[in-house]
Order: sequence, then structure tokens, then C-alpha cells
Amino acid sequence: GEYSCLKVDLLFKREFSYYLLTIYIPCVMLVIVSWVSFWLDQNSVPARVSLGVTTLLTMSTQSSGINQSLPPVSYTKAIDVWTGMCLTFVFGALLEFALVNYASRSDMHRDHMKKQQRQWEMEAHQA
Repeated sequence: GEYSCLKVDLLFKREFSYYLLTIYIPCVMLVIVSWVSFWLDQNSVPARVSLGVTTLLTMSTQSSGINQSLPPVSYTKAIDVWTGMCLTFVFGALLEFALVNYASRSDMHRDHMKKQQRQWEMEAHQA
């Protein structure tokens, strides 16, 4: 038989430029700024710490602002993965500073102990 039916084609389109300008580019810029600490001298502790903490707090604030502007859902969205990875990179840059600082301090301590041991040995041989 013949049946009458109604056909509707819906086309949903989203402006990507808004998300590009307000979410993606600022997140990328924050990650790049956090990587600037890789080029700073390892002895410039205040500069590296302030840069790392500032970018980490800014990224976390931006991530919470993004989540507040979107409707609450029970599943993980692509923007959550994006901001999570950006936050991971920023935190990794801060963690790298902590590891480099620890390694350089332990090297300095080891060198100091070797010098002190040599000095004690020289004093023992002279006596």
C-alpha cells in the first residue's frame, strides 16, 4: 500500500570559531607559557615557581569556568578531555621544575660531601 509520510531534514550547525577563540587558543597559550620555565635558569627558583603556580591556577580556573558555562551531564565531554590534557601538561611543567631542583640540590650535596671527605683524608695524612 501507499502511505503518506512527512519527512523532515534538520541540519544543526555549530560555530566553531567561538570555541576556538574562547577555549582552545587560550588553553594552548597557557600550556606554552608554562613551558617557558624550561628555558629559565634552574637557579631562578622564584621565577619558575611563580610561573608554574600562576599557569596552573589559571588553567584550573579556566577549566571550571568552561564547565560552569556548559550544561551538566553525567558523561565525559571532549572539552573535558582537552582541558584535562592541558592541565596535565601545565602540571607536568611544574613537576619538572621540582624534579630538576631536587636533582641539582642532591648533586650539590654529594659534591660537598666528597670535598669534605677529601679534606678530612688530607688532614689525616698530614698528621
